[in-house]
Amino acid sequence: MDYTTNYQLPVWAETDRILRTDFNDMTEKIEEAFSSHDTTLETIQTNAAATSSVLTQKGNCKTFLTSYVGTGNAQGTRPITFPSKPFLVILLDAARYECYPLPYGVSQTHGSRNTLLAGVSWSGNLLNLPMASGQAEVNEQGRLYQAFALLE
Repeated sequence: MDYTTNYQLPVWAETDRILRTDFNDMTEKIEEAFSSHDTTLETIQTNAAATSSVLTQKGNCKTFLTSYVGTGNAQGTRPITFPSKPFLVILLDAARYECYPLPYGVSQTHGSRNTLLAGVSWSGNLLNLPMASGQAEVNEQGRLYQAFALLE
């Protein structure tokens, strides 16, 4: 007779004798595993209800995707407004294979090709990208940029 890998439950071959003791051992193992699982779930639910744990917020993240086409202007800022305050924005320049991670509040970041984007500013649900020349280009004339956000 063979046994399963995780719980060592019997796996009978066609030629094996099925004994009552093997069957009873198997049902005891299954019962024990189910009971342990139930206890764990009850503990998680009790703790989640009693505290403001990470589990109580699981699945509550909203996403938002927007895009803009660059104007080529190297002065001022490019504002991007989100429906609510983002805690992470990922700015993508697909034409250059460049991606900038922007956790809320950071003023500068390095892109995936190590290009520095500095002078970023935030205010509530508004992100202002710098258009100044001499750093990462995030407003090239006619180029499509996408901003993906995880919102609070």
